[in-house]
Amino acid sequence: RLAPVTPERLDDAVAAHQAAYARNRNLSHYLGPAFVRTTFQFFCEREDGYGILLYVSGALAGFVIGGSFDPFAALNSYRKRAAVRALAVRPWLWGHPRVGGRLIARTVRSGPAGDLGLPQADTGFGLIYSIAVVPAWSGQGFGRRLMSAFEAETLARGGARVIIPIGTKNAASLRMAEHQGYQAIADAEYDGNLILQKHLSIGMRERAHKGQ
Repeated sequence: RLAPVTPERLDDAVAAHQAAYARNRNLSHYLGPAFVRTTFQFFCEREDGYGILLYVSGALAGFVIGGSFDPFAALNSYRKRAAVRALAVRPWLWGHPRVGGRLIARTVRSGPAGDLGLPQADTGFGLIYSIAVVPAWSGQGFGRRLMSAFEAETLARGGARVIIPIGTKNAASLRMAEHQGYQAIADAEYDGNLILQKHLSIGMRERAHKGQ
């Protein structure tokens, strides 16, 4: 079953994220679920933000969240406030060799980062900010199903393509996206991520709805 990410279901998206990335030693890992929740809340508060949860036999299996806008410059400013609150109760992280240096400096001490370079007036796309499948449900095609559902929602909102940034070292996600029909945009990178896109068709929306 697919369900939209709403403020009432925000904790489910956070739980799926934390389960999927439990072994990743990134900023979200060290700053905790409250930091992730604030990031996802940013999308829920916008009319052009949207996300989808996937449940299998009543159990949470995964999520995807993003929107029909280029979020990174605005989101960095939003995440700063969340990071500062998290560091207030975890001051030892300032001295952490992995967190106190590059990651915290980038998110908290610096000004808003640049965006993906997409035109501000360009609203004909959906951008996947985060997607994950709970480990217990991995390897069963649910990541592709979530991407298809996001594509269908983007089409329903008038978009004609979906964009997704994927880390250059994340070979598994790059393979999945390419299998789903995404192609790298030439010379497009953001903070260590390749920028991939897929042009959509009306038939994709119909197939995604059948899968619900």
